[in-house]
Amino acid sequence: MGPASDSFLLTNKFAVRTGIKLSISVWGGLIIALLMNFEHPVWVTITGIISFFGLDHAQVLKKCMAQCVATILGGLIGLIMMSFTLQSPLLTVMCVAILVFIFSGIGYNTRDMNLSFCCAFTCVTICIMVMVPVILGPTPYTLMEIFLDRVGTIIFGIFWVAFVSICFWPMYSADMLKGSTKQLIDLLSEEIDPEKDHKQSLLKITSLIAQIDDTAKHSTFEGNTSRNAARIARKINEMAFTVFGDSVFLLENNDKVSGDLKACFQDFLSLLKLKHHALHAIDKEHSELMLMGNVLREKIDHLANGSLTPIEFVFVDKLHSCVKSFCTMKELQNKLFHDRKFYNSTIKVKKTFDFNNFLRNGTRTATYFVIAYFMWYITSWTYSFLICVVPIVFSIMFSRLPHADILIAKVVKGMLLSVPVGVVVYIITAQMPSAIELYIIIAGIPLFFGLMGLSSLSSFAASAGFNIGYLVTVLPENNFDYTLDISFAVVRTLAIALGVLVLQRLFVLIPINTLFNSFGSGKKLFNSEMNDALEIDKGDRFKTIERINARIIDKLATSSMQEVDKTRKEVVLEGNRALEVNRTIRALSRQAALMELPNSLFKNISEWKKDVLAQKDFNAEDTTQLHAIVKENAQSSELTLMADKILFIENVIPEYDRMIRHSLKQ
Repeated sequence: MGPASDSFLLTNKFAVRTGIKLSISVWGGLIIALLMNFEHPVWVTITGIISFFGLDHAQVLKKCMAQCVATILGGLIGLIMMSFTLQSPLLTVMCVAILVFIFSGIGYNTRDMNLSFCCAFTCVTICIMVMVPVILGPTPYTLMEIFLDRVGTIIFGIFWVAFVSICFWPMYSADMLKGSTKQLIDLLSEEIDPEKDHKQSLLKITSLIAQIDDTAKHSTFEGNTSRNAARIARKINEMAFTVFGDSVFLLENNDKVSGDLKACFQDFLSLLKLKHHALHAIDKEHSELMLMGNVLREKIDHLANGSLTPIEFVFVDKLHSCVKSFCTMKELQNKLFHDRKFYNSTIKVKKTFDFNNFLRNGTRTATYFVIAYFMWYITSWTYSFLICVVPIVFSIMFSRLPHADILIAKVVKGMLLSVPVGVVVYIITAQMPSAIELYIIIAGIPLFFGLMGLSSLSSFAASAGFNIGYLVTVLPENNFDYTLDISFAVVRTLAIALGVLVLQRLFVLIPINTLFNSFGSGKKLFNSEMNDALEIDKGDRFKTIERINARIIDKLATSSMQEVDKTRKEVVLEGNRALEVNRTIRALSRQAALMELPNSLFKNISEWKKDVLAQKDFNAEDTTQLHAIVKENAQSSELTLMADKILFIENVIPEYDRMIRHSLKQ
């Protein structure tokens, strides 16, 4: 069985918990809504599902807040709009299409998916406020009744969902980060091996880093503990690239150094293999690891004071950096497991406003609304107005996800499956107004399995389609009469499925322009960051390179989630190349600072590198040219040329430069 089918097995603990939790949210909300005599309790049940589209507690609370804002804002906008345009369906559809265009475009240009969710539900509420009066008659009484009923019911559902989320197996981002960072460090330890394919290893590590980065974004809503966990996780992410990149260099150059350095490197590989035996780190094991790390660093420092060739000088520098970074990662992991404070100023990367995708996303959603509205209006599918409402959520939310057209096709399949299942339940129950407990037992069994599917990304899209289609088919209502209108139950669900199918074709015709496509190639994607790194000539180089690294990792995480396997591999390799150039420049700057070389040296070096980067022409004279520039600059600066400084200028700087040029050539 594949991972998608695993989500529906009763032996899957996490899936069963998800099914129970969401069933309580859906059916508990329905019972309370009936007790409170809400006219349309189905809105509570749908709210009880969509709020759990992200299962961790921070995601749920953010979606609840987003729905509160979106429901009130969308309701007021819809109320005002219908007050002015209620006599003209054409004017109404034009105004709504413009608003949908704007909110859909804004929804794409947010870093947080929950803000996209807010934009989606603002559009949904506007559409509900507009569509229903067209059916019932646009009187002021109707408008206020719709506003109070829908808005009140949904807001009640939001508070109920938040209560369920905190009471039944709450999932916190901090706990998720503990598990995923441990997985990252363990993966790093396994993949730093001479027998591994390091390009494939890099793809695995990058995928996990992207997942950790996404989880960290939502942790700020859970208080100081989760915010602290997010800071630690981001720092571990950054160090993971450093440890892996430098370790690959050490593996490739292990045969070019002395036996003592080889022995130290083997000790480092042994250090990597040490793992904690439990999720929560044992202090004794951690202390032993730190002690081994400190002893190894002392051995490396002792070797660094001896006579070294240029390649050995760089080897020692990178080995020392690897040991220090890995020990720091384990120290951070220990702090994370024990919820200890970590004070670090996190570098925030602002999302650049993407006007191209603003137009694409807005155009697709607005076009869909116009098509669906006229299809609904012309065919007189009076009570199938949800064809204009539900697919808009998918248009805005799925635009941020990779391969949206494939995911939406899965939603259609889930909705089509929900029709026969929902019709059978609908016939058996006939909404059972006098036996709500029997109704919930019968209707709850198929929905339980549908809700289990939301526990896995592989089955999420199909399960979301099934759950929404099933509830629309069964349609729990607040009435006291047995009703059995099968054709109506089928048509209202098929209308939504047809709308989602139209949307799927629009995703093919108007796709989102990914970061990779915007730049044309992986190399161009990171060119600006590499240029910025090569232009650093003074000031706080370390902070500047950290900011550049943060931009590279942000692009890397975003692009790797958007692309298919072939282009993802190119993006990951090019991003790692940019990070490798940055690591080398940072190492060169650090060693030059230890040698007390003046800033003026770096101005000449950076100008030379900019020329090399622009020409893309590397030849044997490059190192000699750099050597001459650096030496001349050193003499003009009246630098005291001690033996170690002469070695550094004449041999080590060209060796670092050779590594930079090698990365640029790849």
